[in-house]
Amino acid sequence: MKRDTHRVGVGDRGQSVFDFSIGVSLFLIVVLGVLVFVPTAFGSFTSGAGGGAGDGLAADRAATYLSESALSDSSASDGLDTDCTLLFFTGRMDDPDLAATPSDCGLEQAASLASNTSLDASRRGVNVTVERRKPTDPGRKQLCWNTDGGLGASPLVPVDNPACDPTATDIRLTAGPSAANNQEYATAERYVSLGREGVYLVVRVW
Repeated sequence: MKRDTHRVGVGDRGQSVFDFSIGVSLFLIVVLGVLVFVPTAFGSFTSGAGGGAGDGLAADRAATYLSESALSDSSASDGLDTDCTLLFFTGRMDDPDLAATPSDCGLEQAASLASNTSLDASRRGVNVTVERRKPTDPGRKQLCWNTDGGLGASPLVPVDNPACDPTATDIRLTAGPSAANNQEYATAERYVSLGREGVYLVVRVW
């Protein structure tokens, strides 16, 4: 009886359970990766509420536009122009006491807050505030521009300071509806200078 001396090569070998397990595992990893990545990738192009990817990008875009363009002081790399900043927060865009007009600052007088922060005008909620943190105070304080401050005194005071009187000529440095009424929102901030003080320009979008 003639013995078969043919040797089984790699190409002639049948599929083993081990090979099948590796193949299925790789397939599942690829499928799960696609399911996780695709919503995140396309979420950047949506404006869904709830602090999603679209809100985060919108907040960052608005913060960049305000700090580097609309409210920027051309003479200081990280400073805000005082007149443009105060004009933005007056909500009237026609304050005769300020040496700036909306066109000087790249703002539109009759436009919505969203449009003046370089966002889609149909966006549901935008809030912009100027805040400060001091070592002696817990957390941050929203600020007010006190136009009646004494000689040498800082014009920036917390909004809950009695020196802040919005019924007079003082200006609360906040614009838009309060984000406190929303469960989730996206936040972007820039550390800038205003009135020779370091402050946070904070944009909240939902």
